[in-house]
Amino acid sequence: MRKKEVVKDLKDLNPSDYPESGDNSLDVDLGEIAIPEVKEEEAQKVQAAAAGIASWMKTHLQKLDNLNAQPEAVQARPEIKKAIKAIWGKIYSFMNHSEAGYRQTAWLEFLLHKIESPATKTWIDLSELTEWLVKKQYLEENERGPLKTPWGPRFAIPKTASFGAIQFRQVEDAWNKMSKSISHETAQNRAERARQIKDNETDVSDIGLLEEKENGTALLYVPGQILIRNGEVDFFNPGLLLVRRDGDKLFPIEGVGSFDRKIDGINGRKTYVLSFTLAPDWTRPPSKKMLIEERGFKEAQTNDLCFAWYLLKRASQHLSMSNEVPPEELVKFGEQVSVPANEFLLERKNGVALIELDGSIVITGEDKTRTAIDKAFFLVERESRKFRLLKTSGNLQAMLDAESFNEEYAEGDQYEGLPSPLQMLLKMAYFEAYFKQMLE
Repeated sequence: MRKKEVVKDLKDLNPSDYPESGDNSLDVDLGEIAIPEVKEEEAQKVQAAAAGIASWMKTHLQKLDNLNAQPEAVQARPEIKKAIKAIWGKIYSFMNHSEAGYRQTAWLEFLLHKIESPATKTWIDLSELTEWLVKKQYLEENERGPLKTPWGPRFAIPKTASFGAIQFRQVEDAWNKMSKSISHETAQNRAERARQIKDNETDVSDIGLLEEKENGTALLYVPGQILIRNGEVDFFNPGLLLVRRDGDKLFPIEGVGSFDRKIDGINGRKTYVLSFTLAPDWTRPPSKKMLIEERGFKEAQTNDLCFAWYLLKRASQHLSMSNEVPPEELVKFGEQVSVPANEFLLERKNGVALIELDGSIVITGEDKTRTAIDKAFFLVERESRKFRLLKTSGNLQAMLDAESFNEEYAEGDQYEGLPSPLQMLLKMAYFEAYFKQMLE
């Protein structure tokens, strides 16, 4: 029999726990509900002990950090190992205490300490932290969890923490503050790195490298891409890619964006893409099966090559389309614009903006038919944090529900107030504008 959970609000009630509420009997149970007695002296004692646990956790979590920061040779000392083990033992005892208030306090201090750690400076740091917290069961991956990450997964706090609304809010506030700090720091670092590359590490233009086949190094803009397979959506972030050309070989050297770590590995393994494979008649990278069976590639090498190919293909396609004559529909939409797209997206200015997507949207059906939507654009309006979709290019209309048009939305900080397809398009447009700005 499932145990009923304690609830504090009518909206939390589960009707299946109360089958008597669904019958038509005239009998009503008016029996007294026993309320456990809590003496004032006992309550004060629990409260004082909880305050003591909070103070102890703050002090000793910092001591633990200091011990773990010591050189390995120092940490190998028996007395250091003993101290670390003793601190963890006490932490575990508080976080698993039979008194819910003690658990609540210990869990709160532990999670706040981890989330507010100055060591968490980048999205990579946060990814490693969440992976560790989930592995140790301090967080749970949950698609509706309040703790969000920019790469997709969301996290929730286990029920054993016995949190109430106040504790949940404290952790969520700390998480959001930390995420904003990382986002700000990341944006500054990326912009500075892009400037350094442009000033010191390139000797040809993107057109020179890709279209005129000049040897040298160029910084390429890689648009985003949205892939929809049987209703499942994959979003590939835009970014900047430093590439060196040597004859027909294109070597990815460094990425500025979400694929930076991946490119570090690809560069370290001297992976290259043959430029003729970027021609319009190549819609896919070289066959993995052919590379492995006929060219002796290892699977990891084929994965590297295919990843690099897709980035270069997106960059090449965008460059080749950038000089095309704009369609008449786009020109007509432009007549209604009152604010530039980059100011609308990056500075959140009010007005009517024409948003053009540089990347493509690829839709694959159950029958494996493949539809690519290129040169998509749409007209939007913002007024006092209220957002409206006014018009879209013909190739986008099938993606969006008819009721999306002219409906007024509270867009939210990351467009989370918009319906799913529109939210996805705006996020792609935002990040494309963000990276293009670095090249100006």
